[in-house]
Amino acid sequence: MVKIVDRSVLVCGIVYFFLGIFGYLSYFKNMPPLVIQRPSLTGGIDWFMVVGKIILCVSLLGSVLLANNPLRLEIEKICNCGSKKRRPWLYYTITFSIMVMVSGFAILF
Repeated sequence: MVKIVDRSVLVCGIVYFFLGIFGYLSYFKNMPPLVIQRPSLTGGIDWFMVVGKIILCVSLLGSVLLANNPLRLEIEKICNCGSKKRRPWLYYTITFSIMVMVSGFAILF
């Protein structure tokens, strides 16, 4: 289990590192407060920002998937009230609810 956690933290760290590098190298001195909303330097397609946005999306997707299982397990424990009986409909309802909430927050913010 420790290897999985170490690898997932390492992958997320590498992704954020490259996101920062691509964002900074493509704009240098005129860096706005929010890097991914800056205009293109040349007026065309800014490939550094395209790569940075793709890396950000992959990182967020991975973090949501990693956080989904423990969150669902804890909600399922609360809803079962100590019962050991597994209810598949509860599992799917909780998973669907988490995905809808995460998608809603991603769209709004």
